[in-house]
Amino acid sequence: MYNYKTAAESSVAFWQAQPTDNLGNVNGFNGTWTISDHSLIPSSLQDYIAETFYGYTRLTRIPLEDINNALNEVWEGPGSMAKITKLVHEKRQARQEGREDEKDPLKGYDTPTVDSQLVSSDNVSS
Repeated sequence: MYNYKTAAESSVAFWQAQPTDNLGNVNGFNGTWTISDHSLIPSSLQDYIAETFYGYTRLTRIPLEDINNALNEVWEGPGSMAKITKLVHEKRQARQEGREDEKDPLKGYDTPTVDSQLVSSDNVSS
């Protein structure tokens, strides 16, 4: 079985070992996020954004202003990737456990399947 605690500890340890004095590395970034295009989002931050805005099917559908605000709320300067990674694991585990502190955009929505008796309004004959 997948051990969330071990995975989180391993990921956090990885980022804690990365240099914080290299401005070319996301872990060394010291500033305010002002991402101007979705293609410019560092891949190491995409999991955090996906968990923060869970329910969006594509990263490009999330407004850049919202992404920048979410990143700036948690970013504390160089070395913040360890914190971001820890938050990703916490958010993902909370979502998968169905805790109330995480919102699920599909909660309460009955999904029609082949075996369900849900009827689409398009298939109703008068």
